[in-house]
Amino acid sequence: MMKLNVSDNIKSLIPYPPGKPLKELEREYGITGSIKMASNENSLGPSPKAMEAIANCLGNLHRYPDGSCYYLAQAVSAKLGLLPELARSRYFESGFWLIREMRPGPRPLDVLAQVLERADDDAPFAYETVQELLEAHTPAKRLLLLVDQFEEVFT
Repeated sequence: MMKLNVSDNIKSLIPYPPGKPLKELEREYGITGSIKMASNENSLGPSPKAMEAIANCLGNLHRYPDGSCYYLAQAVSAKLGLLPELARSRYFESGFWLIREMRPGPRPLDVLAQVLERADDDAPFAYETVQELLEAHTPAKRLLLLVDQFEEVFT
């Protein structure tokens, strides 16, 4: 049999004692109709947005979730890692990157036109569009466009 070498600080941990279920508390105290406000419970019930998100996912309950949380990790790393790093990077002068974010939604080209500050929505997107945007935001020399599609996972 293999012996585990567990450090003393782990051995000394005391497990969290969970709260008693509501029915057990009512039985123990001889009461009824109580509202329990422990264990992150909410007397108002679940959020309507949470209920809608859950309902929209019911058809895929038989699928395993993405255990690596790829899309969430991408969104978080871009927001908390990449963007601040670019802003303070010693490899690029201050203002080198013009950073724009967009959430496509149901009309992605309209959102892109807004992000790129295009006055004429009917004109085709082209290299000149990005050049004009950079020129309007000197000293920027490069555009970093972050497309946040995380909400698409839930729609």
